[in-house]
Amino acid sequence: MAAIKTFGRITLSLGIFIFLAELAYALMPPYVYKEAIENSPIKAVAVVKGVTVIEKTKFYIEKKVEFELVESYGLVKPAKKFYGYCKSATAEPLVGGTIYYYPVVGEEVFVTLDSVSRGDDSGLITSYTLLDEDLRAVLKTLGLDGLEAGIGQVAPKLD
Repeated sequence: MAAIKTFGRITLSLGIFIFLAELAYALMPPYVYKEAIENSPIKAVAVVKGVTVIEKTKFYIEKKVEFELVESYGLVKPAKKFYGYCKSATAEPLVGGTIYYYPVVGEEVFVTLDSVSRGDDSGLITSYTLLDEDLRAVLKTLGLDGLEAGIGQVAPKLD
């Protein structure tokens, strides 16, 4: 009987551990991503000039994205050529708080970078949004005040 109780406790403990481990890798609350974008010192309209694979794993590809600056909106103005780092998922489903991006050479985007993480003029991409006419118009008339940060991207405010 003692062995059954011990087995039951071990099984329960293991179940709780697995449950908590899954929670630790869950998607973060939206405000975490919004704050990451808002606190990113590099905010810019840029054109993707190159994408280099840094690392390939079974689940994702880490990429170094070369951007050419069109216009800077952040506290830190990057060089004419600057770099962002991101991951692209290669398997489904992936759990965790990582936002995956799929940059393509030639795309014009509004991008934000956490420049602290990788040094000057480079950092982790905190948002990546294709630039369309609506976003371009908002940036031209209202600047950053006209944008709403979301999960890994920005959009014109709706108010």
